[in-house]
Amino acid sequence: MEALRFNNIDIARGLAMLVIIEWHTLGFHCSYTDGWAMPIFFFIMGIFYKQPVCLRDVVLKKAKGLLIPLLAFSFPALIIALVSKSLTSVVKQILNPYVNLHGVAWFLLCTFWCYIISYLVHKYIKSELLVLITFILISVIGYYTGQMHILSHRVVLPFYFSTAMTAIGFLGIGEICKKYILSIQDYKFKYLSASLLAYWGG
Repeated sequence: MEALRFNNIDIARGLAMLVIIEWHTLGFHCSYTDGWAMPIFFFIMGIFYKQPVCLRDVVLKKAKGLLIPLLAFSFPALIIALVSKSLTSVVKQILNPYVNLHGVAWFLLCTFWCYIISYLVHKYIKSELLVLITFILISVIGYYTGQMHILSHRVVLPFYFSTAMTAIGFLGIGEICKKYILSIQDYKFKYLSASLLAYWGG
């Protein structure tokens, strides 16, 4: 059976990927790209989010799809760090909430936590409106606590949980917009919605 595709989603995701590749190759940043390129991935995550049966299911599934690949790709970075630094320095770096051994670790860990947070919110809150309000509240708390400083250090939770708190609001908005975005069938509206997604937040 052929998988169902949504051109508007694919185009928006592809544009975001191109921007991120450009970030990492050329290092060019501007307000027209920085505002939407990463949030749109969490927005799309919300569009396709389905509540798992239990917490164990979501933890095992997402650990297999996100954390195990992260550990596998981080292993070479760990070897290099052990060779070039002391074991104490490496342990501190792993536990440090501000840095990581592998460059993309933040996104994979953040995505994992977003699924966990979303599951727990949906488990205990049934109203769509209250779920959205809760997500946005968590997002605001995550963002503003990350701007606070204690002894010149930002208040950031380890393993990018603070980042996940900030990103969860975009997931909630994606959930609310799901029925409207996925119901668009005419190709003209698909490309129009792709453009709106691409410039959302820009």
